[in-house]
Amino acid sequence: MTSMGAKLFAVATPKIEMINGNPALLLEYRRSDLLGPSPWTVKQYKIPAGDKLIEFTVSYRESDASIWKPILEYVKQSLRF
Repeated sequence: MTSMGAKLFAVATPKIEMINGNPALLLEYRRSDLLGPSPWTVKQYKIPAGDKLIEFTVSYRESDASIWKPILEYVKQSLRF
């Protein structure tokens, strides 16, 4: 994304969250928006599952956080594996 003009603003300390009773590594950062002034929050989850690794990413424009944060939290909590 940096080649397209995105800038990294901040990287949070990695942490462990529980998803569906399983530990997940959370990597979170803030980046610029390619088309507008509002930054984005990006959350990458990595969940070990036997000999595999489940990875998924959710992100939202911070100006729309009040709409998207609860929806993405619901999606995260609805995961079953």
